[in-house]
Amino acid sequence: MTTTGSNAQRNPALDFTKGALVLFMVLYHRLEYFVSATGDFYRYIMFVTPSFIFITWVFWYRIFIFLSMLTRRLIFWIGTYPKNLGRVRKHVDLLGSYSLFGYIIQIAILQILYRGLRHVNLGTEALILSFFAAFALTMISVEVVDRLSARSTVVDKLHKAVFA
Repeated sequence: MTTTGSNAQRNPALDFTKGALVLFMVLYHRLEYFVSATGDFYRYIMFVTPSFIFITWVFWYRIFIFLSMLTRRLIFWIGTYPKNLGRVRKHVDLLGSYSLFGYIIQIAILQILYRGLRHVNLGTEALILSFFAAFALTMISVEVVDRLSARSTVVDKLHKAVFA
C-alpha cells in the first residue's frame, strides 16, 4: 500500500485515529440501517463517532461524552505504536489518510446494501452480511482510490481538490 503526498507531514497516530473513527461510523450507520436506532450501545456509538457533539447538561450525556473522549484517546494511544502491527494497522492508517472519502463512501455503500437487502428476508444472515460487506467495501474503495492516486496525477489532483 502506498499513500500519496508527503509522508513526512502526516501524523500516523492521527491517521490511525481518524481511520478507526471511520470504522466506528460504519458500525454506527450499519446499526442504524439494519438493526435498531435504540439502546445504550447505539447511543454510545452515536457519541463516539461525531466527536464534535458536547452536550453537558444531562448526567447520562456526560457519561457518554467521557466514554467517547476516553475511546478516542485509547484509539490515538494505540495509533502511537510502531507501524509493525501488521496488515490491519496498514489498512486503518490508509483509511485515516482518506477519512472523508471513507466516511462518504461508507454511507453510499450502506444505502446500497440497505436497499438491496431490505426486500430479502435473510434474518441474521443479512445482518452479518451487511456488517462485513460494509467494512470490506469501504476498505476496498479506499484502497482503489489510493492506488489510482498513486498511478494517475489527474486522479490524485482531483482527490486532493475535492477531499483535501
